Amino acid sequence: MSSADPSAADIPFPRIHKPTSCRTSPELFVHEYEERGYQVTQRIAAAQAQCAVCPVAPQCLKWALAHPEETPTGIWAGTTARQRTVLRTRLIARLGPDWITIVAAADRARRERVLAERHQPPTPGVRSRAAVAEGVY
Repeated sequence: MSSADPSAADIPFPRIHKPTSCRTSPELFVHEYEERGYQVTQRIAAAQAQCAVCPVAPQCLKWALAHPEETPTGIWAGTTARQRTVLRTRLIARLGPDWITIVAAADRARRERVLAERHQPPTPGVRSRAAVAEGVY
């Protein structure tokens, strides 16, 4: 990873087992600052529409924001380079210059909480969805 910010490594590139539009049609997501015109606007809108239904778009956006040197152009998670610059500026203003570490820690805590909830046995008197679906209740 060539990121200048070592904390950027805390936000991994999103992984998904099925092909996404950015992998199957990468040309749709190419965009340079100096590109202008109706066709460019249409291509950006089409890329943003694909990102809107992508299951890893939130993780993709976090990664793109944390790795500006690797995402200086193009559409990432439905955002242009200019939009990502604005978002980074807002994150710095809201969370401080160490925003990447804060976001990564919140993501880790969320994953740990979800994992703990999966492994926690249901309390007595609480109906689990699986039990209701199986007709136990």
